[in-house]
Amino acid sequence: MIPMSTMAQALEPDVHRITRAEYRTLHEAGYFEDRRVELLEGVIVEMQAMGKPHILAMAWLTRHVVRGLRDGLITNPALPVAASNISQPQPDLLVVDERWPDLQADDMPHGGLLAIELTWSSHHRDLVVKPSIYAGAGIPEYWVVDLRDQLVVVHTNPTTDGYASTQTATPPDVLDACGVAVPLDELFAYALRDEA
Repeated sequence: MIPMSTMAQALEPDVHRITRAEYRTLHEAGYFEDRRVELLEGVIVEMQAMGKPHILAMAWLTRHVVRGLRDGLITNPALPVAASNISQPQPDLLVVDERWPDLQADDMPHGGLLAIELTWSSHHRDLVVKPSIYAGAGIPEYWVVDLRDQLVVVHTNPTTDGYASTQTATPPDVLDACGVAVPLDELFAYALRDEA
């Protein structure tokens, strides 16, 4: 359970949470045109703007992971996941079985083998809110790639309350993305090449 501030507790009874079906209706009506949003626990949340490091990291990960995935696995960059009736997060990269049905289908309870979120400033959301959403969707592994601090928080062993295990990896560690070696020194060097 996520601890709430006094203000959040005071507002909680007045918050109207929506379903994925209602969220989709708003999307189809053009309500979120030109805005990056996702549905988290029934609340529509603005996504952080993609700065250059975010874009470069996403490009590197997509290219690197796609090249190494075994037959039968594919990646879906920045597509929404039907995680529950009230959550539709949009990970930066999702590895799925190629036979997986439409990721937005109403009857799909979960999706994916590995979800990856890239962050510069949305640490709280990615580290506190989303783990329980992805774990509840049955996604076995969830990474939060912190571009600013050059580390990756790896969540594994999903439970009903989140992930039972978390580990922090830093360069020169090499992570395993569904059988693909991901050298963190190369990822961060590429993503942050213009930041020095």
